Amino acid sequence: MRLSFSAAIAALAFWGTPLGADPEVGDLFDTPPGQAFRGWNLMGGAIAPDHTSYAIFEHQGVYMIALTTPIARTDTGGITAEKITKLQRVEASPGEVYVNGPDCMVLGVMPAVAFYAKGTGIARGYFVFRGEVREERWFPGKNEPCEYGGD
Repeated sequence: MRLSFSAAIAALAFWGTPLGADPEVGDLFDTPPGQAFRGWNLMGGAIAPDHTSYAIFEHQGVYMIALTTPIARTDTGGITAEKITKLQRVEASPGEVYVNGPDCMVLGVMPAVAFYAKGTGIARGYFVFRGEVREERWFPGKNEPCEYGGD
């Protein structure tokens, strides 16, 4: 019996990964969005404007931004398996709510993860750029509000 490369990666990721542990640098995963990896929900992934790949995991209101390297692709270039190269753990501060996607952009750029404090009107987001995760704070403008997303 012969295993495909993707099947081999999946087997390594599954059998080499303890359940319930946090994702770690060096982990391999081929988990589809909406499924669990090490007990964390894979919310999705993206490629930053500078071509840095990343994935977002969530577990009990804590978020993990994982910078990744693609290790398996489809014939059309889609990413099917990734290796975690860097991690940043982030969570809301008191008074902040998680906001998702285009509900909280700054200058047309969507953060990987963002929080909004209605009491202060300040947004705090984490952006992937040049292989790093950078935290920025800003006052959302009328055309880029943050209060519409979240839980």
